[in-house]
Amino acid sequence: MIRQKSLHEISGLAPLRRLIEASKPLDVREGPVALALSGTVAGGDGSETLDGDNVRNPIPPEWRDLTQAQRDPPPFGSDRFFDLVLPPSP
Repeated sequence: MIRQKSLHEISGLAPLRRLIEASKPLDVREGPVALALSGTVAGGDGSETLDGDNVRNPIPPEWRDLTQAQRDPPPFGSDRFFDLVLPPSP
């Protein structure tokens, strides 16, 4: 079984933790609360607004290599794709 690490165990997240803890909490009394986080993934910064066939989600090279090695590669993001790169636990 793989155990998820807490923020205390991931040293690279210490600066983020300090920023979050330094933020003044909202004075919420009732109703829903929304939280937005902004960041970068795989070198992307969100500045490109692409849609349809132009969308390029970051895909680890290992996943790309694994799917391209298949005789009938599944489309990226499909159920078959995720079943291949993230097989269900036994």
